[in-house]
Amino acid sequence: MSARIAYRPDIDGLRTIAVGSVVLYHAFSALVPGGFVGVDIFFVISGFLITGILVLEHERTGRIDLAKFYARRVRRLLPALLAMVTTTLALGLWLVPAEGELQSLAQSALATLFFASNIFFALQPSGYFAEAVEVYPLLHTWTLAVEEQFYIVWPLLIPSVAWLASKAGLSRRTALWTLFLAMFAGSLASSLAGTMFRPTWAFYLTPFRGWEFALGALLSLALRGDAPRSHHGATALSVVGLLLIGVSIWGIDHNTPFPGWIALLPTLGAASLLAGGAISPANPVARLLSTRPAVYVGKLSYGWYLWHWPLLALVRADALGASSDGMLIAAVIASFLLSAFSFHVIEAPIRHQRWRAFHTTRSSLIAGAAILITGALLAIGTLAIARHRQSASPRLQGIATALQATDIAPHFPRPCNNYQAKFNALAPFETCLLGQRDARRIIVVIGDSHAYHLIPMLDRWGRRNRMAILPRTRGGCRPLDSDAGVIGLPPTAANLADCRQFTNAVFNETRMLAATGRVTAVVVGSRWPDNGVPTTVPGDPAKTFAGRETGIVRLAALADAGKFRLVLVRDTPLFPHNVPYCLARRSPMACAISRGTADAQRAEATRTIAKVAAAHRNVRILDPSAAICDDSVCHPVAGDLVLFKDDHHLAPLGSYVLEKRLQPALDAALVRQ
Repeated sequence: MSARIAYRPDIDGLRTIAVGSVVLYHAFSALVPGGFVGVDIFFVISGFLITGILVLEHERTGRIDLAKFYARRVRRLLPALLAMVTTTLALGLWLVPAEGELQSLAQSALATLFFASNIFFALQPSGYFAEAVEVYPLLHTWTLAVEEQFYIVWPLLIPSVAWLASKAGLSRRTALWTLFLAMFAGSLASSLAGTMFRPTWAFYLTPFRGWEFALGALLSLALRGDAPRSHHGATALSVVGLLLIGVSIWGIDHNTPFPGWIALLPTLGAASLLAGGAISPANPVARLLSTRPAVYVGKLSYGWYLWHWPLLALVRADALGASSDGMLIAAVIASFLLSAFSFHVIEAPIRHQRWRAFHTTRSSLIAGAAILITGALLAIGTLAIARHRQSASPRLQGIATALQATDIAPHFPRPCNNYQAKFNALAPFETCLLGQRDARRIIVVIGDSHAYHLIPMLDRWGRRNRMAILPRTRGGCRPLDSDAGVIGLPPTAANLADCRQFTNAVFNETRMLAATGRVTAVVVGSRWPDNGVPTTVPGDPAKTFAGRETGIVRLAALADAGKFRLVLVRDTPLFPHNVPYCLARRSPMACAISRGTADAQRAEATRTIAKVAAAHRNVRILDPSAAICDDSVCHPVAGDLVLFKDDHHLAPLGSYVLEKRLQPALDAALVRQ
């Protein structure tokens, strides 16, 4: 690398690949299923460029002027960010209902302005790949928070390590190599472990992403000095880089555990392109990336990244996730035009200090503080308006209750949920009892989250009938003895093994308790495989229940032996949209589905459950639809109460409604005569 950090147009071309893949993924993920890796490319670029700038400054002056560095970051990032956040809040006040969504938008805006949105979104119940992510119009700012946290730490580390190296008699270069290698290895190791055991943390939080910046930093050090130049070698490196990024964009998807080791593909691809362009700017790939269209889009990349997601999210949310391709294309085009406006009117003039408020380092820092305070006041004002709107609307309060209520009982210990990332063992059953907890007779509840959402109903019924309720459920784990047991989770070997281990542990415990004579009934509920209900087993068709029911047949055999009564619960209707979000924007009837549609969804499961019941004398069937549907319509509400908390899970209050409406059926199914 030359002694001077020169502008490289091919890096703007690489930014075009990165932002283009992200925007396409967010608009049409089927076209680029791994397009989200564009973020990882950006991280490598940042590590490469910022390290080069800081190391060069430290070599020339013996110090790093932190004030000037942060002033440059202010000019580069904050004015455009404030424009986007302000516009998104304004659109939110117009389009986003205040049943919790508008409040969340305001809170995420505060987190964004104070460089902590990655932490905010890591703590939300739905992750980056969830179906309803459009309710977070500022979700994309998690990457900005990661970069900003990097910008805060990096200029402090380099002079500190150089100072320690001088005290220890080491060369500055050796110390920096040691630092960046240690950060790369440590952060990558934590990313690999976190992807397995805390995937949300590994995805959002900076310590798990730091190795990507460190990779760029290592490349920056490696290219300093008079390294040999090889045109053919640079071309080969660049071609390999393109191939690695292409494999990432079209070979990875949202089911791939990420970041983990697979993130090495796009990051090494980005590093290869950066290296190839540095070694020989004339190589064909670098020349392609340096063409005027590629460079121009790359210059707009920050603004396009800022604007694309809020527009896509708001369009999708208003259409309940069913926006047309035309609307999505219009949102992408509008975001590109906004990014061009942002670049030419805001970003470039301020970056080159043409605005008076940004003429000097001191004024830039003061302007940056003013931007953050202004944005924070706007976010706080939006939050106050949202809370007022909700407090003035019983309808919005009811919708908010359905969305927010997650605990089935205040005294139900968290380990009893069995929702930890890795299943180890069942918590002692005595600590997990609900209903009449000191009763001798026990009803065991087995299944996935569609058994879990029945627990408020059974808890109340158990207290009325002096029976204890033992929930043994695990989200995403159907009570089926096959790989079809895993749903809604990546079909990794670890998830499949966890589900099998959990299912076997529950069966063995149930058999043990039944031998003591304490089990009156076993209730099994699930999001059974059926029409429109996916399985995460690659290559399996949607209808996968028939032939996979051995798990419930094992329980039916115990029921035949007179150990207990087995109650198989038919699934609740699957709505085509998130019910609370629909009710916040539409009428209850517009959010309902027809009874015929609901029955068709469950046709295969209905036949299989009926087949099991017919073959075993002590098996009963319970159908919640009797409390949700009439002859023609399945309703999302009961009076003023919202029954569902998303498109297919009952809200706790909805589960209580079922207990009242199904009481005769529950008595007949659960009380042995």
